[in-house]
Order: sequence, then structure tokens, then C-alpha cells
Amino acid sequence: MEKLEITKNIEQVNQSSSWKNYNLLVSSASIARIATSGFAVAVVWIALSLTGSPVIAGLSDGMMAAPLFLSFIFGAYVDRLQRKKGLAVVTTLGRGFSILLMLVSLAVTSVLLKTLAIFATSFLIGLSMDVFNSISASWTKEFLTNDDYKRGTSLMQSLTALAQATGYVISGALIAVSYTFAIYGFSFVFLLSSVPLILVRNEGITDDVQETNMQNALIEGLRYIFHDSRLKAIIILTLMANLAFGTTSIFFAALVADQLRLPALYYTLFFVSLTLGIIVGSALGSRAKGKVGRHSFVNLLTMGILIFSIGFISLVYIDYCLTFLMGLDIGLINVIVMTAMVKIVEQKMMGRVMGAINTFAISLSFSSGAIGGIMIAGLHISHSFFLVGAVMIAVAFVPFFFREYYHLKI
Repeated sequence: MEKLEITKNIEQVNQSSSWKNYNLLVSSASIARIATSGFAVAVVWIALSLTGSPVIAGLSDGMMAAPLFLSFIFGAYVDRLQRKKGLAVVTTLGRGFSILLMLVSLAVTSVLLKTLAIFATSFLIGLSMDVFNSISASWTKEFLTNDDYKRGTSLMQSLTALAQATGYVISGALIAVSYTFAIYGFSFVFLLSSVPLILVRNEGITDDVQETNMQNALIEGLRYIFHDSRLKAIIILTLMANLAFGTTSIFFAALVADQLRLPALYYTLFFVSLTLGIIVGSALGSRAKGKVGRHSFVNLLTMGILIFSIGFISLVYIDYCLTFLMGLDIGLINVIVMTAMVKIVEQKMMGRVMGAINTFAISLSFSSGAIGGIMIAGLHISHSFFLVGAVMIAVAFVPFFFREYYHLKI
């Protein structure tokens, strides 16, 4: 009896320590998200100001997504590490120092050198962010129990969405002071995000894949993913959701500037409405229960109907409400899908699975802006909303074709 009591106490201590570690991970991710989202806004503005080229400005933001094409390889590397804390701290510090490359763009007169400095900064920040995401996925599996996945994922999604909105707000204030001040400010926030990671304790050791070489680790990961219909469903749905988000962002810009002829502030308010919706949806996601497929169907169907409806409505304030509801859908589905993924994937595969989602899904949405632009050029703005909305409504039925995914419970 006494032995059982001691064992129970040890388990409670370990669980408490794991939650402390997870909270430190969430803290680091949230602090870093402030700087990442703020930089994403600032780099476009600075690039446009320094080069005068909208193309370079657009590509400067896109360069942050370029490393995602290699995400699966990074994930395989992360999975093979016995201890990941050192790499997590290094990548976070790397973001803080790599952003200082932007100072070169302010110091030189050559447009070519300015462009190279901006692109290099965006790429390095995207690279470090990608590696950290793989570590975060692996640690989530390690630090949380099966019963805690949903609550932990909801916490992560809510706080990082709030941090993202904060980054959008402070970015304009920092730029208003000076470009140099903004760069140093983001650098400080990135460096600050490494402090919680340094405090992580009792990290476990994953040693069951250490003897696998890199090539075999990649092959093993691909087989694991493509032999699991649930993971294939997650990748397909993530791809389509990101394509929809990317194209509608361009549609909103055209709607505000060309159709409604309103100032740029009204365009940024679409992102504020969307982010607020994501925060609320992520918080509500912790209460979601039942079949993952059913939730996915309802959320994606609702999202498609909302996008379709915006095509009918030219009243900007009503569009803000619809955008908020879209964000709520996104927040809910993020928590549900991430909870499902963490639940079904082995810890030794978490880096590769997260990398695959980035490589096959998020990175493919890199072209969504161009697709949106082509659609607007060939169709009326309203018709573009109609088309994307109709596609999302059709995508909502995808879970019915993946029975294991549909019947997965959270």
C-alpha cells in the first residue's frame, strides 16, 4: 500500500513538472510570435520603402515561408536528436541575431544589396521558426498526457493567436519611431523568448531512432505518413484551408482598395477581426468533444458558407463580423486537428509529421497569393469569393472519405 502511494506521488510530481515545461514552451512560442508577426508586417513595409518595388516587398514576406519546403528534412533531423533543448535555444537566439541583418539594408545604397539583406533575414527567421515548430510538436507529445492534449493545444493556439494580434499592433508603433528602432525591438523580443526554454527541466531522451541514418529516417517517416489515412486527411484539409486563407486575404485587399475604396486601415481590421475570432475559437476548442470528422465537416462547411456570403455583401462592418466567424472556425479546427495529430502520432515521429504538414500543406499555400491575384484578374471580386467558398464547401465532405479520420475521437 505504501509503495503504491509513493508511486502515485511520483507520478503527480512528474505530471506537474511536465505541465511546467509545457507552460514554458507556450510562453516562449507566444513571445516569439509577437516578434514574428510584427516582423512579417514590418518587412513588407520596410522593403517597399527602401526598394520601391511591390514585387520585392511581397517576396520579402514570402521568403519566410521558403524554408517550409525543407521542413520534412528538418523534422527528421529533430526526431533523431536525443535532447532537443539545446537546438531549441540556439534557433530562438538565432532569430534574435539574424534579424540584425536588416540593418545592412538600411546602411547600403545598392538596391541589390538591400534586397539580398532583406531576403536573407526573412529566410533565416523562417528557417529557425520551422525547426522550432518541429521541436515544439515533439515536446507537446512528451510533456502532455493523452487527457491533456486538447487543453494544452487550446492553450497554445489561444495565446499564440493573441500574441500574433499584439505583434500586428506594436509593429506599426515601432516603425513609426524608426526602422532601426523596430529592428532592435524585434531582436530583443526574439532573444527574450529564449529565456523560458532555458528554464525547461527534466527533458526526456528519445533514443529509439538514434541508430537510424538520415536517409532511412526520411523514408521511414514517409512510409509512416502515407500508410496512415488519418494523417493524409489532416494534410489535405490543412492544404485546402491554407489555400483558402491565402486567396481570401488577397480578395479582402482588392475588396477594400478597389471595390469599397477605403483606406488601408480597413484592410488591417480584417486581420484583427480574424485573429480575434481565432483566439475565441481556440479557447472554445478545449471543450470540443466527439468525432474529429464531424467537427471538421461542420467547421469547414461553415467556413465555406461564410466566404461565399462575403461575395454578396459590400457592407464592410458586416464583412468584419463574417471574418470574425471565419476566425472562430479556424481556431476551433486548429485545436481539434492538432489534438488529433498529437494523439495518434508516436513521439519519435512528431518532428517528421509536423515537417510533412509544413512541407506538403503550408508551403504549397505559398502560391495562394498568386492564385488569388490571377482569380481577381479573370473574375469579379464577388465571383472570386463565390468560387473559393464553393470549393471549401466541397472540401468539407473530404472527412467522409477517410473513415478512420472521421471516427477518431477527441
